[in-house]
Amino acid sequence: MALMQQNPYGLVGTREAFLSPPELKPFGAESRYVSCLRAIAPDAQHEKLIVFWGGQVNQFVDANADACKGAAYQPFPELPRMLSQIKSKAK
Repeated sequence: MALMQQNPYGLVGTREAFLSPPELKPFGAESRYVSCLRAIAPDAQHEKLIVFWGGQVNQFVDANADACKGAAYQPFPELPRMLSQIKSKAK
């Protein structure tokens, strides 16, 4: 959440969000814990891959077609609430 407050990555306007629990997956030549984030706005849907290293978010990138395939998404209502607060502060 702290990362998203600092830089919302174009997700302001998200109406619904879903997050998968961290899962150990191959990432390059090594394995990393990753989570998938799906953010749904009125005019777009974004899927992001969150890569962890040393217990911290190391990368937050657009997910390719296979990266989040089969992710066990769970509702993440905190994200749209936080993003709407960021949007209202910007006015």
